Amino acid sequence: MTALVGLDLNGLWDWAAIQGEEGGEEALKDLGVNAAGVRLAREEEAIVVGPQTALAPHGRGPGWAALGHERLRLSHAAMLQAIAAPHTENATHGVEQLLQTLFRTLTERARAVVVPVPDDDSFDEAARERLLQALRRSNTARPTLLWRSVAATLDWAAPCMNPLAAAHGLRVAVVSILRDRVHFGELSLVGEEGRLGRLIVPERRRAGALIWSDFGGVSLARWAADRLARASNLKAAEILASSRTPWTLAVGQDAPPELFRMTNRSWLDLTPPGPPRRLDPECAPPAEVIDRLGAADLVLLEGPGAQAPAIWLGVVTALSLSPDDPRLTTLDPCAAARGALEASRRLRRGEPAYYDFLPQLQINALADGEARFVSLIPANKRLRGGQVYRAAAEGDFAIGKGAHQLEFYLIKEDFQRARKSTAALPETAERQHRIFVSVEQSPGQGFARVRIGSDSFTPLAARPIELDWTRMEVVEETPDQILAALQSDKGGAYPNTQVYPGHAVLWRPDSRHGDLIEALRAYTEIPLVERGVLNAAGLEALKLVRRIASKSVKPSFEGDHLGIAIDEAAPARFLNTDGGLPEVKPHLPVPEEASSFLNYALRKAASDYERLQSVAGADEALRAVIGFATWCYRRCPLPIVEELLRWYEAGGAGKGGDLIVRLEGLGRVVHSEQEAWRFYRAIERRLIDGQPIRNSELAALTRLLGGVDAAADWLSAEQANRFLQATQTLIHEQNHAPKDDAYKRKFKYALLMLASLLRRRRTQPDFLDPDNRAARTLEGLLVAAENRIAQLTPDFRSRAARAQGRNRQALVASSNRLHKATDIISELIWFLHKEGRDPNIIQRIDAMEE
Repeated sequence: MTALVGLDLNGLWDWAAIQGEEGGEEALKDLGVNAAGVRLAREEEAIVVGPQTALAPHGRGPGWAALGHERLRLSHAAMLQAIAAPHTENATHGVEQLLQTLFRTLTERARAVVVPVPDDDSFDEAARERLLQALRRSNTARPTLLWRSVAATLDWAAPCMNPLAAAHGLRVAVVSILRDRVHFGELSLVGEEGRLGRLIVPERRRAGALIWSDFGGVSLARWAADRLARASNLKAAEILASSRTPWTLAVGQDAPPELFRMTNRSWLDLTPPGPPRRLDPECAPPAEVIDRLGAADLVLLEGPGAQAPAIWLGVVTALSLSPDDPRLTTLDPCAAARGALEASRRLRRGEPAYYDFLPQLQINALADGEARFVSLIPANKRLRGGQVYRAAAEGDFAIGKGAHQLEFYLIKEDFQRARKSTAALPETAERQHRIFVSVEQSPGQGFARVRIGSDSFTPLAARPIELDWTRMEVVEETPDQILAALQSDKGGAYPNTQVYPGHAVLWRPDSRHGDLIEALRAYTEIPLVERGVLNAAGLEALKLVRRIASKSVKPSFEGDHLGIAIDEAAPARFLNTDGGLPEVKPHLPVPEEASSFLNYALRKAASDYERLQSVAGADEALRAVIGFATWCYRRCPLPIVEELLRWYEAGGAGKGGDLIVRLEGLGRVVHSEQEAWRFYRAIERRLIDGQPIRNSELAALTRLLGGVDAAADWLSAEQANRFLQATQTLIHEQNHAPKDDAYKRKFKYALLMLASLLRRRRTQPDFLDPDNRAARTLEGLLVAAENRIAQLTPDFRSRAARAQGRNRQALVASSNRLHKATDIISELIWFLHKEGRDPNIIQRIDAMEE
C-alpha cells in the first residue's frame, strides 16, 4: 500500500502521521520519547526503532556490559544535531542508516514524506540542504521540508469550525518548544476554495526567529537528573544517558519508579521527583519577538516541550503572556506530524499547502559597463509551497579568450557574508563566449541551484557548471568592497588564488593505495591508546589512513592500473585543497558515507592527539595524527590547528620529519583571519630576530597566501613590506648562488610569495605600484634572474649532451626547469606592470620542479 507520511523528528518526542492512499486510513505512530535507534549487536548493522527501544539496555552504559556500548544506540537528537551543525562533536556516522530504518519501519512504500523544520537560522539553508540530501540517500520517496510553524497551523486549521471569512487575514504566531530550543514563527491566513471545499492557507512573509537556544524540554530533564543525582551519588550526565525518568517528565508525562542499572551491575530504585511549578529561561526573549507576538490574533504553542506544564508556563511568562490569554492554544504533541501530513495531502491534490517568500539571491555581473550585484531571486518573491521558482540573471556574462576558470560572488538573504566560487572550465576558451546564469529554488527546500551555461561554448552547452553554496569560499569583504575591487581597472594586476581539485579515484575500494573507507573504518574502531600505552594495531591503522591521505597521484596513471579511462593528468589527492570532496563522475563515484566517515575519523584524531601527549615514545604516532589531520585541509579539527599554532608561536622547535610535518601541515589548515594573523606574527618575529625563513615555513606561508582568497588582505602593511623584503632577499641569494644550486626550491617559493602578495592589490590598489622603489627593485632582480638563467640553460644542455645515465637525466631536467622558470618570470614582470595575462600563475609556479 502506498502512503503519505508526515514525520516530526525533533529528538525529544517524535511522531509520524501516515495515511494510506488506497483506503484512506490515517494512523499516528508514537516513535518514542528521547528516541534512538538500537543496534542489536556491536558488529551488526541492523537497527530497531520505535518507542520499544526506550526499554532496551543497548547503549545504556557499562552497567549493561557489552550491550551498554554507546555505539549500539543512535540518538535521533544526535542525528539532528549532526545535520544542523556537522562540524561540532556530534557524530554523523549512521545518520542515513538510521533514517533508512525509520522509513522502512513507517512504511516501505511511502509515496511522499514531509518533514517539519524550524523557521530560523538555527536550522539554516545549509542544514536544510544536508537534511534533504540525507533523506534522499536513505531512499526516502519525494522528501519535502515544511516550516514547523506552517505544520502547526495546518493542524490547528484542520478541525477549525470558524467561518472562512473570519479566518481570512488572521495573524498567527507559533511558539515551538522543542528539545533544547524555543522557536518563533509568524504567519497570516488566507481563505481559498479547494477541490474538496474551503481551505485555510498559511502565508509566510517573514522569517521566524530563535527565542532561546538553551531552553526547552531538556531543561526539565536536566532539572530532574540533578535532583536524582543528589539523592543517589550518581552523575547527572549518567542519569540522562541511561534513565527514562527525566525524559518522561520533560514531555509532561507521569514517571513511575524506575530500576536503574549501576556501573557495578547492581540495581538502584530511582524515585521520580515531583516537577516544579515553573522553570524559567535564564535570559529575556528578543524584543522583536515580543513585538510580533503582541500583533498576533492567535498564539499557538506546540512541540514536545509544550506538553510539560513547568516548561510551558516558563515560556509563556517570559514572553509577557498571561496563561489565561484567550489567544493562547496549546496543540497536541503530534500536531506537527499531522500538519505535515495535511500538507502532503494538499500537495498531492495540487492544492496550496502554504504560501512563502524566497530568500533574496544576488550575483555579480556587468550592467551598463559597471560591476553590480543583480538579483537572481528578487526580494520578497512570493511563491506557493511545493512550486519551483526559475529565472535567469540580467546583466553581461562572458568567458574571455584564454580563460581557464570563472569567478562569481553570491549574496544570500539568510547569510551575513557573501561567498565566492572559482569554477574551473572544462577546457580553455579559444575565443570570447557569452554565458547565461540561471537559478531555480523551491521555498524552504535547501539551496537554490545556480547554473552557468553557454550556447556557443560547447563544453558548457553540454554540461553547465552548478555553483555549490556549501563549497563556495566565505569572503570577509562587504558587497561594496567586492564591487569596488571588481570595478577597479585590475586587469592583470594580481592572479587568482588556487584551490586544487582532489580526485575520486583515490576513493575507489580497489585503489592500489588501499580502500580509504575501510581504512577510515579500521582507524575509528581500533583504539590507538589503551591503558596509557600505544596499541600497535591502532598505529598501523592510523599510518595507513595518513599514507592514503597524503598520497598525490596522477589520475590517468591510476586509471591505467584500474582499467578505466581517466583523462586528467594533473596530480591530485583525495580531497580538494579547501577540504571539499572531489567531483563525482559517472564511473568514479565518491562513496555516500565518505564525509561522515572522514569527519568521524577526524574527531577521533583530535581525541587521540590529546591522549598521546601523556604517552611515552609517541613521536611517530603524533606525526601520523598531524599528517592525517592536516592533509584534510580545512576539515582539520580545531584543537589540532590550535596546538600547531601555539607550538609555532613558541618558536617552532624541532627537526627532521617532525618539523616538516608540523610546518607544512600548518600551511594546509590555517584559513581564518585570526589563525592567519597569529601565523604571520610568528613568522614576522623570526625575521625581526634575524632568523632565516626555512623551506617548510616558506611552503606553509605561500600555501596560505596563494590558496586562501583574503589571506593577503589580512597582512598588516608592515608585514606585507617585511615579506616583500624577504622575497627580494631570496631572489638576490638565488641570483648569486652556485649554478648547480641556483633557482631551485627557495626560488620557487620566492616566486610564489611574490605572486601571492600581488593579491593585496585587490583591496590596496597602490600596493607594489609599478613606479615605486620596491616594485622597481623586484623587477630588477627578476630581470637579473632571467638573464642569468638565459646564460645557464645552454651550459646545462651542453653538459647533458656529454653525460650519461642518471646524471644526464638530471641535467636535462635542470635545463627544462630553467626554461619554464624563464616564462614564469616574464609573466610576473607583466603582473608587476598590472598587465598580467595568466590568472593561474600561482598554479603554474606551484607545479615547478624543485
